[in-house]
Amino acid sequence: MQKPLVTQAISVGFKATWKKLWFFVLATLLSLAIGFGGFILAILAAIPFLIPLIAMVGKIKAAFIQLVNTTGAQVKLLAQGAEKTKSVFAALSGGLKLVADFFKSAFGIVALHPSFIILIILAIIAAVFVFAIVHNIIYLGWVRISLDMKEKGESSLGAAFSPDFSLAFRAVFAGLLSKLIAASPFLFSIFIAFIARSFIALYIFFLLSIPLSIYFSLKFFFCKFFILDQDAGVIESIKKSFNFYGAPSRLILLWLIYIAFYIGLGFVMAIFKVFPGSLGDFFSFIVRMGFSFFTWAVGWLVLGYIYKGLLEKGREL
Repeated sequence: MQKPLVTQAISVGFKATWKKLWFFVLATLLSLAIGFGGFILAILAAIPFLIPLIAMVGKIKAAFIQLVNTTGAQVKLLAQGAEKTKSVFAALSGGLKLVADFFKSAFGIVALHPSFIILIILAIIAAVFVFAIVHNIIYLGWVRISLDMKEKGESSLGAAFSPDFSLAFRAVFAGLLSKLIAASPFLFSIFIAFIARSFIALYIFFLLSIPLSIYFSLKFFFCKFFILDQDAGVIESIKKSFNFYGAPSRLILLWLIYIAFYIGLGFVMAIFKVFPGSLGDFFSFIVRMGFSFFTWAVGWLVLGYIYKGLLEKGREL
């Protein structure tokens, strides 16, 4: 009897990771190095927009200091009043009002200098975009490794992590679009609650939106695999991933297995508490690092195996 696809994938993933252990250690270290470089590049991308802000800080600094001092005095009065009345509800509602008033006043101060807001937004966009490109180069590198290991039993770090900006750009926008679609039920619940002006409506629609958002997230999970493997475009990759039959159920099962392993790790950590002093902490640290590494490396191989397995099953239908 043939094993289920997820079981096969985990078995093959563990064997391949153990067999090519140093390769995956080097791939993980290279990923961390590229990620750190991406962080530096993101800061550098934001600097041209942040430099003009230095001149503007002096203009709003005095107003913010006055706002903080005023809010601090109001907090003291609120605390004194709550101590006299012994009313937790009054203290909580008063505190929420103070927070709302603080942010409203802070926004009013910043709004007097619209260029300040624009420059901050541009700095954030530049930093996030650069880091997203680097993040997706790493992501696609691991996708390449997982697919190579499934098809050829080996891979190359140079080929996997060589930056292909065309693929990375597509991966960024496919990820952004798929996340917006996945978040759309939640955004719709906020819109309905705003129209109805009801917290109960927000609560109900929020609860209803959770399973829908999870469903869309699972359906779009493999869009970047299609970008790398089949050179798909942004919209095409999302469509292919959405129509990828059998993916959500395998991903859910894989997530449940991971949770089971994580619970098992908790029991192992409890055993190490019997060791005296820092010795137990040392062993716990080693086990946690090993668990994190193997779940990372094996996880990618499992995803590549599931992806290719479902593609083959789709061709047989």
